[in-house]
Amino acid sequence: MLIIPVNWNKAPTRNKLLPMKTIIKLAAVCAIFLIGAGCQEKNTAGGGISTFAVGEAVKQLDIPIGEGSYKEELERLKKSEELQDFLGKKKDAGAEAKTEAPAAKVAKQDTVDSLTDELIVQLNHFGEAIVSAKDKASAEEAVKKLNGIGDEIAAIAARLNKLETLSEQEIERIEEKMLSADKARNHMEGAMQAVMFDEKVSGIIAPAVGEFAARMKEHQAIFDRHTVSAKRLEQRDKAYRAAAINNLKQMYLLLFEYDQKEGAYPDRLELLQEKGYTVALASIDSYWVDGKKVKFVYRQGFSSKSSAETVLMYTPGLIGGQGVCLLNDGSVKTMPWEEFKPLIESFK
Repeated sequence: MLIIPVNWNKAPTRNKLLPMKTIIKLAAVCAIFLIGAGCQEKNTAGGGISTFAVGEAVKQLDIPIGEGSYKEELERLKKSEELQDFLGKKKDAGAEAKTEAPAAKVAKQDTVDSLTDELIVQLNHFGEAIVSAKDKASAEEAVKKLNGIGDEIAAIAARLNKLETLSEQEIERIEEKMLSADKARNHMEGAMQAVMFDEKVSGIIAPAVGEFAARMKEHQAIFDRHTVSAKRLEQRDKAYRAAAINNLKQMYLLLFEYDQKEGAYPDRLELLQEKGYTVALASIDSYWVDGKKVKFVYRQGFSSKSSAETVLMYTPGLIGGQGVCLLNDGSVKTMPWEEFKPLIESFK
């Protein structure tokens, strides 16, 4: 008869002779262990303990085998505390090894908050890049940084444009975050201005700053939709209208002066500068709205003797829901779209 040493609970150091049926049961359990890991996955699909795992535990822990049927012994082994402890430790070790794997596979989900944080970081880099310009070499390096920052912000704008607009309350919260970040950058303003007035570096970095500003204006509508509250947009629209009105009044002074010397208003606005009436026509023949510079529409063929109600210049679009036009008496009139639309259509 085959003799197998077994560690019994009541006599841990004593060898026992096992009956043949018990040997067969034990051999069956061990055979299951030898089948391989494929059986383990198959048998644990329902969340239970696999017979492969039982066999592995029997081998490593020397768990005693009883006199019951194969099925009874297998179930008993599965419920033993030694086996549970053994499998629990393996499970914990496996879980720790796989903890970081799922995180690497999960793509980062963009939110308005997360993209706003990215935008703030890039704006901080913008200020740091300008301040870093101390001489020709560092100014040229700063230009490279500004170009890279511009690319990063363009990418942020593209991702932000895919998101739904937040509620007004949430936009106000995001706006506060942006304003707080602006205040935090105040300490750099003096150093940035010093760089821009430094003749050694301003000629190198100023064009890059201008290009950067132009790129930001291309994305302003996107950032406004997600980070600027309706209240602030209204305030800004008022400022845009006020600036447009001011430019139209300055244009009227030039037109009137030209009329007094030439007998009529110019056929085209460029004559005001070509004939020396101004050297800064480009700064007043247009206005800003939503981050874009827009030229006024000029109506030629009139003079100061034309009707006082004659519209000389007007905005081709609305500024905060209002159209703006310059009349021949020097006044500037604003009107809602319902009135403005038929007016400008009558000029065509």
